[in-house]
Amino acid sequence: MPELDAHQRKVISKHMKSIINQMILGPIKEVKELSLQDDTDVDLAFVCQIFGLPTDLAKQERTYEK
Repeated sequence: MPELDAHQRKVISKHMKSIINQMILGPIKEVKELSLQDDTDVDLAFVCQIFGLPTDLAKQERTYEK
């Protein structure tokens, strides 16, 4: 949108970030709750695979949280 000035772009960017944060809040909470359970290595590995994260990241985070 080249016709927008810097202020308008900043306002749109701020609102887009807010919308995205609202959209991902639920899934992030679910993954955090999932990571606290004892038998979820497969589920966490699946989430890591979907988002292209290292699969050992799930184990590191669970160890850190406990």
